[in-house]
Amino acid sequence: MKALRFSLAVALAAATALFGCTSILGVTDTPNSSGDATTDGGADGPSTADSTADASPVDSTVADTGGGGSDGANDAAQQPDVADAASDGTTCDPATHHVCGGNCVSSADPATCGMSCTSCPTPDGGAASCTPGDGGYACGVTCDPDAGLAACGSACVPFDPYASNVVLLMHFDGPNGSTTFTDQVGHPVTAQGSADISTAQSKFGGASGYFDNPTGGSYLTIPNSPEWDLTNGDSTVEMWIYPLSWPTSTPVLLSQSPTGNDGQWSVIADTRVGSPSIWIGHNGGGSEIRSTGGLALNTWAHVAIERSSGSTLIFVNGVLLASATVNPYTSTSNSLYIAAGNTNTYGCTYCWNGYIDELRITKGVARYTTNFAPPTAAFPDVGLGGCGCKTNQTLCGSTCIDDASLLTDANNCGTCGHSCLGGTCGAGKCQPFAIATGLISPFSMATTDTESYLYVGGATGGKYIYKIAKDGSGTTTIGPSPTQSWGIGEDPQNAYVYTGSGYKVPTDGGVYVQLPGGAGGNNVRADATHAYFGGCTSALDICASPIDGGAPTLIYDGGGAYALSIDSTYAYTAPAAGLIRVPLAGGPIDLLVAGASTTYALENDGALIYWGGAGVYKVPIDGGTDSQIVPNGANVYFMAIDATNVYWTSQSTSTVNMVAKTGGAVTQLASGMSNPAGIRVDPKAVYWCENGAGRVWKLAK
Repeated sequence: MKALRFSLAVALAAATALFGCTSILGVTDTPNSSGDATTDGGADGPSTADSTADASPVDSTVADTGGGGSDGANDAAQQPDVADAASDGTTCDPATHHVCGGNCVSSADPATCGMSCTSCPTPDGGAASCTPGDGGYACGVTCDPDAGLAACGSACVPFDPYASNVVLLMHFDGPNGSTTFTDQVGHPVTAQGSADISTAQSKFGGASGYFDNPTGGSYLTIPNSPEWDLTNGDSTVEMWIYPLSWPTSTPVLLSQSPTGNDGQWSVIADTRVGSPSIWIGHNGGGSEIRSTGGLALNTWAHVAIERSSGSTLIFVNGVLLASATVNPYTSTSNSLYIAAGNTNTYGCTYCWNGYIDELRITKGVARYTTNFAPPTAAFPDVGLGGCGCKTNQTLCGSTCIDDASLLTDANNCGTCGHSCLGGTCGAGKCQPFAIATGLISPFSMATTDTESYLYVGGATGGKYIYKIAKDGSGTTTIGPSPTQSWGIGEDPQNAYVYTGSGYKVPTDGGVYVQLPGGAGGNNVRADATHAYFGGCTSALDICASPIDGGAPTLIYDGGGAYALSIDSTYAYTAPAAGLIRVPLAGGPIDLLVAGASTTYALENDGALIYWGGAGVYKVPIDGGTDSQIVPNGANVYFMAIDATNVYWTSQSTSTVNMVAKTGGAVTQLASGMSNPAGIRVDPKAVYWCENGAGRVWKLAK
C-alpha cells in the first residue's frame, strides 16, 4: 500500500524528564520536500560478484576479469572494475576504457595501468596468451597437442583422448612399503599377502607394485565389474612388467581365473616354449594366442594386448609379435586378479615374481594396431574434453576428482572449490558446526562483511560481550561484566560495538564507556556517527546516541519498537500501528504497511524491507504493495539477509532456515537447536546463537 504520513505529538519536557533524551520530533505533519534520497556518498560499491566494496576507484583484486564481472582465481594480471567511475565522476565505457589512477584510460594497450601480458605465466610445454577482455585482459595458454598436452585452466597437462573409455588405471605410486593400491577410476583394490609398493624399481613415478612370489603369496584383487567383460568389441590391456625370476613356467600377470582349469581367461608370461613370451587364453584350453619371445629378466617391458575388429594382437615394447582372429576373453563373475591366478587351487604357485607399473585397461578402443613407440611417461589421468575428466569425475582446478568425493570433501563440497570453511561435508552439503561453546546465554549478534569476528551479547544471565573469531580459532570477552545485551550492533568501521545495556565497547578490547542516559535498548544498529537503540525507553521508543558520547536524542516515541533496521536516511521499526520509517535525524513518520507488527526480525537491503512474524514478508522501501514470501509457520525470531536470501531462526521450531528473496522453497539449514536466537551473515557463511546450549554456530554458504 502507498506510504501514509501521520504525526505523533510528544511533550518535549516530559520526554526529557522521563528518558534523559532531547526530542527532535515534529508535532505537525510536514511533507518531506527533499524526497527520499538514497545516495550513500561513500566509496563505490563492489561489482556484481565482488565480495567486498571497493575502497578506491581502482579495484585491487588481482583476479578481476574486468567488466564488473566475477572475481575469479585464474587471471594473473591486475584488472580494473570498469563499472567504477573516474575521480571526476565520469563513468568509463566498459567497451573501450577502464579506470586507472582515477582516470578513464583506453583498454587498447594491455600494458596500461600495470596490466601486461608478460605477467601471464608461461606453462610447461606451451605458451602464454593474452587476449582483450571486457575492459581488461585475460591470461590463457596455448598447448601443443602433438606433445600430448591440452590446456587445463592456466596449465598444459597430459591428456588422454580415450579417458572416458578407461575402466582401470593404476600408477602403483606411493611410499615404499605401502599396501595401499589405487585405481584412478575408483575400483577398490585389496592387497593380498606381502604385496606392496616398492621404490626399488619403477618405470615412472618413482615406485611400482612389488610381488615376491611364490613365497610371499602376494597379489591384488579387485571385485568383479561389468567393465572387466572384454568379450565384445575392441579393447586394450597394457602394463609395464619387470620379471625377477620365473618361479613357474607360466606366472600369471592378470586374470579372472582363480581356479585351475576353470575355463576363464588369464594373461601369463609363458616360458614353456622358446624365449619367455606373452600368452593370453582360457585356463584349461580354448581360444589362446602366444607371442614370440620379447621378455627378459630384470628388464622393463611394455606389454599391450589388443582386441581390434575381431582380432587379438600382442605387442611387446611396441612391436607386434602375434596376431590371430581368436577371442581369448570370457564373461565371468570372478574378481580381477593382478599378479596371480589359480590361487584357489594352487595358492601362489603361479603368481608373478617381480614388479608391475602403469596398468591400464581401455574398453571400446584398440589403441595400437601397428608397431608404435612405447609410452615415455606415466599414463595421464586427464583427457581432452572439459580437461578430460571421466564421466564419474569432476575437474577441480587442474585435478580430476571422483564425483563421489564431492559428497564428503570439505574443500569441494557438492561442487569444485566449495569449502566448508572448517566444517564437514555430508551428502554434498556443508554441515553446521560450533565455533564457540560454553557461553553464558548467547542471544544477540553483530558483525560486518569485512569483520573477522562475531560479537555476541547475552540475554538474561549473560555476563559478557563475547568476541568470537569467525574461523573458530578462539573466543575472548570484552566490555563490562556483568552485563545484559538483548541487542548488539557494530559500526561500519569495525571499531566499536554498542550493547543493549548502553555501552560503547572497542572491538580491540580496549576501555569501554557507558553512553549518557537514555542509551540502550532491545535492538541496536550503528552507522559512522550514531548508535541507534530500539526499545530505549520503558515505552520501547528509538533513541539516537552520538558515538562520541554526546546526549542521545529521541527520534521516535510511539512505543513498540522491538525491531530496528537502518539505512543512510531512515530507521525502520514495526510497532502495533504497522511497519514505519522515521528519519535518522528525527521528523515526520511514514507508515509503510499497516498492521505489520513484529518483534526482532526486520532488515532492509536499500530497495526492499523484509520482516518476519508468523511468515516472512517484504515491501518496497518507499512503501507500496507488500507480499508474503514464506507462509505462516515460519515463526521468525531473528533475521538476516544477504544479496539473494533471507535467513531466520525460529525458537518455536528449533530451526534455522533460508529462503530466496524472491520466495520459493524454504531450506532448513539446521534443526534441533535449543532456543536459536541472533543470526548474521557475511559473504562466506551464516552464523547464529544457540541460546539454550551456550553455543555459536557457523555454516558455510
